[in-house]
Amino acid sequence: MKNSSLLTLVLLSLGLLSVGCTSARVLSSNYTSTELTIDGDISDWPRDRMQLENNAEFDAYFANDGMFLYMYLVVKSQQLYNDLNEYGLRLYVDRQSKPKRMFGLIYPIGVLNYISPVPGARQEYIENPGWAGFPENRQLLERYQDERFTRAMLIQRSNRSDQERPADVLTEVLQAQGIQISHDPDARLLNLEVKIPLQPTRSHPFAIETEPGETIFVGIEVKPPGADEILQEAGSVLAEGQGGSMRQQQELAQRMQLRGEFSRWIQVSLAEAP
Repeated sequence: MKNSSLLTLVLLSLGLLSVGCTSARVLSSNYTSTELTIDGDISDWPRDRMQLENNAEFDAYFANDGMFLYMYLVVKSQQLYNDLNEYGLRLYVDRQSKPKRMFGLIYPIGVLNYISPVPGARQEYIENPGWAGFPENRQLLERYQDERFTRAMLIQRSNRSDQERPADVLTEVLQAQGIQISHDPDARLLNLEVKIPLQPTRSHPFAIETEPGETIFVGIEVKPPGADEILQEAGSVLAEGQGGSMRQQQELAQRMQLRGEFSRWIQVSLAEAP
């Protein structure tokens, strides 16, 4: 199942029920009696009716067994694809009774997150529209393209007041902890298949902390730098006598904050074993 037309045929054969995007509607996950293989291919998913979150930007499908949540995401929008490559794609999975954005992943991590450990690179990327044109930066971008599916960032907070501090981790390390992510290399834009433990165990310490029969919130977001961060970076440049006026920097911050921001949340009811 390595191209869009074949994927469409498989989805039709599964008897998908399309559901419009409304915050009040709850999507039903499909129960699978066997553990699904995470390889970017949806052909082994349960073949009875399951529900589809369908909108202009992406399609999303959900399944679960007694131990794991499975998610298949098909990015359809070129703009969303461009933005997630720049800032990273955030996949949040939260219990209905908990605040949002408590547990999640960033995958792919995006260029900005990838270059952030390089001294000065994040600031230069935010401030300079021509950043990618410099030879040393082109090398960084080439490395990102080579490594973007080998790394993820894990998000886990205990309290609403905790600051979000995503931890960079290799996908093979996540897999050893029970979280698996894969993609279809032949997708038109991006097809992701994700597997996340429902309950934490000794071998699966990172989990949603939920169970079949409960309802979860799934968030799909792209988060560019906020205005506060951009102005903070701009202030340091102005203090060094570089850059334009503060008014120009504020206008840049406003443009950057709006560019690439995306957020959509889905309520999903986890299926119980028949």
